[in-house]
Amino acid sequence: MSRYCQSDRLYRPAMREFGQRRQGSSRVQAIRDWVAQRITYAKNTSDSHSSAIDTPIQTVNVCRDFAHLMIALSPLNG
Repeated sequence: MSRYCQSDRLYRPAMREFGQRRQGSSRVQAIRDWVAQRITYAKNTSDSHSSAIDTPIQTVNVCRDFAHLMIALSPLNG
């Protein structure tokens, strides 16, 4: 687990949101769509301390934060 991608802390919410979906590309697409609908990109809106947990709270982040959130939600595809 990365300090930026706390999949252990996002496991339960991710299972509620995506657990009913079949594993694989359809689940990955659902995660991507969910992130894209809730997070807005804006330059200089986070720093090196931002993590996947912070991203949905702040709702405005940089591309790195989108990636961290998707990665943190992706262990569901294992």
